[in-house]
Amino acid sequence: MGRPGVRQAQRTKRARKETPQRSTVSLNGSRPHPASPASPVSRLQHYALWLAALLVGVIALAFDLHQLGGVNVWFDEAFSYVFANRPFGQVWHDMWGPEPNMELYYTLLYGWLRALHLFGLRPTEFWLRLPSAIFAALGAVAVFALGKRLGGWATALIAAMFFILNPLQLYYAQQARSYSMEVFFTTASWYALVAAIETPIALGRPAERDERWGRLVASRWWILYVAMVTLSAYAQLFTALMLAAQVVSFGLALLLPATVIGAWREQAKRAQRPFMLSVLAIGVACLPLLSAALHGGHNAWVGPATFGELGRFFLVSVSDGSWLYLAVIATLSALAIILGLALPALRMNQAWTPTRRTGTKNKRMQIRRSKTHQSARRNRSDAAPADARTAFAILFTFCWLVVPIALSFALTQPFLNAHLFLDRYLVVAIPAFCLLAALGAALLYRLTLAALTSLALGRMRERWLAWGLTAVLGLALLAMALPQAQGYYASADTQGLHTGAPWIEQRYQPGDGIACYPGSWCMLPMTYYLQAESGPAHFDADSPSDNLSLATLAAYGAKHRRIFLIIAVFHPKPGVLPQLIALRRWADTHWKPLGQFTSSHMDYQYIGAFLITSIMIVLYQTGAKT
Repeated sequence: MGRPGVRQAQRTKRARKETPQRSTVSLNGSRPHPASPASPVSRLQHYALWLAALLVGVIALAFDLHQLGGVNVWFDEAFSYVFANRPFGQVWHDMWGPEPNMELYYTLLYGWLRALHLFGLRPTEFWLRLPSAIFAALGAVAVFALGKRLGGWATALIAAMFFILNPLQLYYAQQARSYSMEVFFTTASWYALVAAIETPIALGRPAERDERWGRLVASRWWILYVAMVTLSAYAQLFTALMLAAQVVSFGLALLLPATVIGAWREQAKRAQRPFMLSVLAIGVACLPLLSAALHGGHNAWVGPATFGELGRFFLVSVSDGSWLYLAVIATLSALAIILGLALPALRMNQAWTPTRRTGTKNKRMQIRRSKTHQSARRNRSDAAPADARTAFAILFTFCWLVVPIALSFALTQPFLNAHLFLDRYLVVAIPAFCLLAALGAALLYRLTLAALTSLALGRMRERWLAWGLTAVLGLALLAMALPQAQGYYASADTQGLHTGAPWIEQRYQPGDGIACYPGSWCMLPMTYYLQAESGPAHFDADSPSDNLSLATLAAYGAKHRRIFLIIAVFHPKPGVLPQLIALRRWADTHWKPLGQFTSSHMDYQYIGAFLITSIMIVLYQTGAKT
């Protein structure tokens, strides 16, 4: 008889030999292999993934920071600054009142402005936009991570490249608004959703521990999913349509046959209850937003959506006006949708799979064909892991792209105008477009490899040729995408009110008044620049905040000895020029001009209809005694 400890060790060793090890499903479509999380290869891959993600983040941040302080602040950004640069009680009251959107961003910006003041830094354009640039870089990392999980290294790198160089993404990465924050949280929520659904597939742990460990890991992903969607909703209310896309994609995963998405259909069935509980938890967490949105402001200025605007969104936001680049991206996306969803079914209809012709005898080939035929008949209800993974990834990215655009377009029709079809809202669909095109490029690699395999050139030679052709395609796409980013930097200037702020500061005297036309569109950006100059000039509490008229101008001039009259000409806007001429003539007739500043230019605002063509500032002596 041996010692009890030795017998126990022997039994444990035998049990480990008899227990079947679960295999991991390879993300790039290779053959399943036993998981060995502690192996040197696994650790090397883990470190390589983190290093690549860090490199993607650094490159994205470099693009986002380029000319970050050289682009002028315009109305929306100035509104963010003026809104957050107040006592917190007023900010909190307005967030849950007239401005029920972007609560999370305004809270962050409030703390950020206080931190800048604490360190003695002026809120210049660079520092004001830096949080948005950081979230945009994090969004690029999230796109890379999701691409790696859905399609492998090639998909991740190509998707990250498309996202970093996308002109619409760059535009909002350099805006003091919440859109880059929403993109990051939305992308992270899709990653958490995919990870929560597929966690039991790729654990690679012993069978007796698999179920318990799978529930623990999946529950963490579901918690992260709820947190990311909730944070995204508090950053931007448009997240409601993104949540609808996730519900649609999950429902389709339940309905599609196993011949298309393989084991992921069964995993979606197992995840029905946690998914429903997660959506319920998100709804409960967002109830304060619903109440505030129903009683707060609305985008009544957004007109009904047309098919021309739909085409403009894809042409301008994806390719910056380049039809060739848009055609390439659209072709890759269409290739991913068609082949990615059809390939599993086509593979299952094959009776046998051709083998390599590298000296194999006829008898051995017939035996292999027979075995392949029997295997195909036994597994006819399940798709191959690589094909199922691709179909599952394309299903989710396709819903991510189509559902928000389709819903916002339908809700912004004349008979049901919810004022939602706007480029700044639809920027959350850009990661899906990038991922879908990257999946199409990865499918091209697989098709190229399959075509080279039939030529029997040798395994290594075939793979090198396939990777070479894919690299050529990637470099060609990079060469086509770089001009889009350069085009954005060349035309990102918006409003030119910053040019007149130093002129006012040099001539301002205590008691002077400042009036702006056209109201808040001129007043808010000028308020930002006057405060950024840290000079004495400022708007009074009684400064006209609505559209300036002869009556309001005369009443305001009676309270001040001198007035700076700022006139910003917007183009195009019918009926503006006669009103401006009458306003200027009245002021020249009743007051004495002391000086004038004029800045004429054609600023190009990347997205929007309000363009300033000229700015005129006139200093008047009113003759008032006060």
